[in-house]
Amino acid sequence: MTGGGGSIGSELCRQIATYDSKQLIVFDIYENNAYSIEQELKRNYPNLNLKVLIGSVRDQKRVDDIFSSYRPDIVYHAAAHKHVPLMEG
Repeated sequence: MTGGGGSIGSELCRQIATYDSKQLIVFDIYENNAYSIEQELKRNYPNLNLKVLIGSVRDQKRVDDIFSSYRPDIVYHAAAHKHVPLMEG
């Protein structure tokens, strides 16, 4: 889950955690958000195979390394800027 600590990403993580997934990887650029959803998921889903990683989807090498190491079957991409007009400038 890219952007797994954000508002949309964290909600998707909560929903995915209810299924019998092999592993849930939360990937976010902000450690505070990632830590928050990690603690919530650990508390509410103690048997969940959870991995939390920090990095940016704009860092191609980091993304390639993660794909090479974890080989995900499904990727939900929720990483996004919240203030799009500001970021477009």
